[in-house]
This record gives sequence, structure tokens and C-alpha cells, in this order.
Amino acid sequence: MSSNLPVVHHSLDQYMLEVGRVPLLTRDEERELARRLKDEGDIDAAKKLVASNLRFVVKIAFEYKNYNIRVTDLIQEGNIGLMHAVSKFDPDRGYRLISYAVWWIKAYIQNYVIKNWSMVPVSARRKALFGKRRAVQAAEDGNAEPGTALELGGDANSEESHYLIAAEAGDRPAMNDAREDLMLARRDFSLDAAVGDDSATTHVMRLPSKAPSAEDELATEDIRLTVQAAIKATLDELDDRGRYILEHRLLADEPESLSDIGEKFGISRERARQLEVRVKDKLKKALAHLGTADIEG
Repeated sequence: MSSNLPVVHHSLDQYMLEVGRVPLLTRDEERELARRLKDEGDIDAAKKLVASNLRFVVKIAFEYKNYNIRVTDLIQEGNIGLMHAVSKFDPDRGYRLISYAVWWIKAYIQNYVIKNWSMVPVSARRKALFGKRRAVQAAEDGNAEPGTALELGGDANSEESHYLIAAEAGDRPAMNDAREDLMLARRDFSLDAAVGDDSATTHVMRLPSKAPSAEDELATEDIRLTVQAAIKATLDELDDRGRYILEHRLLADEPESLSDIGEKFGISRERARQLEVRVKDKLKKALAHLGTADIEG
């Protein structure tokens, strides 16, 4: 097998072909590779463990395709979750890697979905808290206070921080510009790429080596429960039409069209679209209320 891992790029079909060609590991092969990684820090073993499970990330990513987020972006996030799981996998616990990794894959994807659903022009109340000039100036000066976009996004010069700052400030043009930069930065992300321009260290090589802990597993479960709680809270606030739109359009594997929804309730397509916007707003507020803390390695 090549030492290079498949890269998520423009052609999703091509990427799916590439990951589909990587042979699955037997239980014994997986255990041996995991032991080499755990005991010897064998990076080639880590790559093989990651590569052989990339197809499962694609499958999981498609479960979240109805959030107006590119599937390739979801796959990239899921791949990072898989790498995290590989670094923490204990081959002596008796279960297969994917049984453990699925929680981390979903956690990273769900966290990404939550962030992107929350990163929209904010209410007047939140604008007062995260005023445009104060947030942007703090980021530029490197003096952002705890709780601002800089803390959420990391380095003030990162694409993620620019996007978060613009979102919290309610600056749509800046948001759009930052999102383009973010998508360009993520588009050709390679699991095998160097961390920095002058670095021989790859993202795979930065995998931590500590064993999975109860805190790790609780963190992934907490994220899953956050999403579920937000959906339940939203459903409780909606009328019949809103609940139908949430269940049969926004969360459905095969979303109903606005025209079909309009026909069902005797309203125009435009009115159905307006109701959909309201439902999305309620869900975003529920997610924001419950909190969307980043996953930390």
C-alpha cells in the first residue's frame, strides 16, 4: 500500500474510488498495527489504520448531508476524528477500531455542523456583546477577551478566527470572504501533509499516543446529546407545520421539496420557505443556548 493517504479534493467520486481501493484489515492485522503504534510510535502503522477506515468516514459524513454543508468538508472533519481515534485506540480492549472510532468521527462532524449552523448574522443582543469593531480590533491586536471569537477559533490569523469574528459581529460581507478563505484552506487538506512550510512533521505524526479515557468517551456522548437536545427543544416549540418541515425536510434523508410541503399545508412555496427559515433560526438558537464548545484532543 502507498505510504500516502488519499486526499479529499474537488472530485468526491474520485476520492471515494481511492478510499474504496484500500483493503480492509483483518482483526489480527488491525491489532498488530495498533500495537506497533502504541508501543513503538510507528507512524506507518497509524497511516494504515487510518487509510483502511476512510471509507467508513465517507458513509458517516453522508448521514449529515442535509445541513447545507459540503460533504467534502464533513469528510475532512470526520477524517480528523478518525485520526484522533487511531491515536487513542487500545488494541487490548477487545473491540474493533471502527467500533471506537465511529464516536470520534461523529463527534468531529457534529461539532463542525453545530459551528456552521451557529455561524450566522447574530441577534441585536449578541451584536451588542460582540460589537464589530471591538471583536475585529481585539483579534488584530491579539487582545481578545475570553469568550470571544478568537478563543473559539484559535490563532487570530487563522481562517477559522476570521470567519468566527465576522459572524459574531454580524458582518455578512466579511463572513463571506472569510468563508471562501476557509474553504480554500480546507479543500486540499491532506492527512499526509506537513504541519508547516518548513516542517517535516505531518498531521498524522502529530497524533497523541495516550489511551482512551472515560472523559474522552463522555465528551463524544455529550456532543451527541447536545444535538439531540437541541432538536427536541426545537420540536417542542414548533407548531405542526414547523415540526413537519424539521422532520421531513431539514432532518430527512430524502428531504421533501418546498413545493410539496406548500401543497400539503395549502400554502405557497414562498410561505413554506419562510417557515423553513424560522425553523432553522429556532434550531440555531437552541444549539447556541446549549453551548457548542470545541472538541479538544
